[in-house]
Amino acid sequence: MSETKEAFLDRLLAQIHKEKYFEEGEYIHFQHDDLLRLANLSINILNNDPILLNLSSPLYVFGDIHGYYRGLISFLDYCGYPPKSNLLFLGDYVDRGPNSVDTIVTLLALKCRYPHNVFLIRGNHETRELTAVYGFQEECKERYSLQVWDAICESFRYIPIAAIVGGTIFCVHGGITSEFQRLSQITQIERPLDPSDGGLVQNLLWADPSPDITGFVKSSRGTSYKFGVDIAESFVNNFGFDLICRAHQSVDKGFEFPFSPSTCLVTLFSADGYSKNPPNQAAIMYINEEMVCSFKFLESSN
Repeated sequence: MSETKEAFLDRLLAQIHKEKYFEEGEYIHFQHDDLLRLANLSINILNNDPILLNLSSPLYVFGDIHGYYRGLISFLDYCGYPPKSNLLFLGDYVDRGPNSVDTIVTLLALKCRYPHNVFLIRGNHETRELTAVYGFQEECKERYSLQVWDAICESFRYIPIAAIVGGTIFCVHGGITSEFQRLSQITQIERPLDPSDGGLVQNLLWADPSPDITGFVKSSRGTSYKFGVDIAESFVNNFGFDLICRAHQSVDKGFEFPFSPSTCLVTLFSADGYSKNPPNQAAIMYINEEMVCSFKFLESSN
């Protein structure tokens, strides 16, 4: 008898829980065919979510992880695993860190097994183009195969683009852009999606806040724009939001209000040990039932 979807996911998650506390330089030894099956299964699960998620609290929100798996596991141990806790991840799951495969496989397995408790939105690194340069492709090739890389990258094309929590917190990987005037501009986007055309989606994934400017200025990244506090405050006021919660940048303390004293936007960064000298903190944000936000920290293992 063939293994059911639920039995497959339970077996995969049992392996993850058994092997997740590996030493530095190690990784979980997944079966090659399990990774292909998970990637294919993920496409339908991710595509079943709306491209603009509407979520309720309580909820834990994660910034960039970038393959720093041990920090992710420490946070999950703290939060509690689904279905006990609801989790939202803001993208950049892979590249740069040492355990991108373990990270994305864990998140996809949790998403597929608990689709109403775990939510993913897309980061700028969830593309074939960037993962071919910044480490994920090479890690897949060394440990498994390019077929695994290609299958997981295909699932990236179905990840939602943004989320609204409790009607008042707008969550996105990068930032906002001048052409974004109506939420329907996101809801009308069709998947599968390749955000490399310089349009709305690419800017939502790449834009950065800057306290030193007003309006929009071309980004030094070579892609998208920087935007000032005037843009951010106008955005939350026009849409009736209280906060923009985004990721996309390393911040030393794990979270930062770059427009302080304005609290209209917060940057989250959840990759423990990403910076080495000095080592960064990692943080996640908890939104409670009353929509009050607080932050939980990891001191870097480095």
